Amino acid sequence: MKIDYSNDDWVNRLILDDEELTEKQISIIKSTAILFLKNGYEATSTNKIAKLANVAEGTIFKHYGTKKELLMQVIGRIAKVQVIPVIMTGIDDIIESDYECLDDFVYRLIYNRIEVVTDAAPLIKIVSQELPFHPEIREVIIKNMSALPFDRIFDKLKARNFIIDLPNDELFKLMVSTVAGYLLTHYVLLPEFFNSNPEKEMENLVKFIVRGIKNHE
Repeated sequence: MKIDYSNDDWVNRLILDDEELTEKQISIIKSTAILFLKNGYEATSTNKIAKLANVAEGTIFKHYGTKKELLMQVIGRIAKVQVIPVIMTGIDDIIESDYECLDDFVYRLIYNRIEVVTDAAPLIKIVSQELPFHPEIREVIIKNMSALPFDRIFDKLKARNFIIDLPNDELFKLMVSTVAGYLLTHYVLLPEFFNSNPEKEMENLVKFIVRGIKNHE
């Protein structure tokens, strides 16, 4: 996926409608997101951010203190307005629906996320680029993920005798690592490596997950 860095469409989502931010603050946040995505955190100086945002470098330090604080400001916004919504989109409807088999549930759970992940790819890529280097980012993601209703999902599947009786937190980790890894590599990091047969790839992923968590008794 080739990203148009000049397109403000995806960075506009970082600014919430009810926020009281100055035009300079908005410009700083948007410029930071664009440069972090294009060049990475280490290669992006506050001077470059200031030039793109058309503000004095001192204005950045006045509002955000350090480049690291600015990174966390952007990451926090991405987690709040993109990452968690990606996971939560349509989740209540998915949980409450009835399924003939586990395959149907897993397919819908994953397929429901694809469009949202594709749409949010630029913002998610910023998180994935910096996640290995900043423990603070992991803390933000973990804090937001703790609110997810995975107990409701797995309790219902266990009640239907669909899945193995592992602790819910273990099932959650297995599912997240598999599904998130697939979506991240497929739609954010290495899209050119996939897409030879998207429907077949999805079918194989569902089979892979189902074979691992299905109750075979």
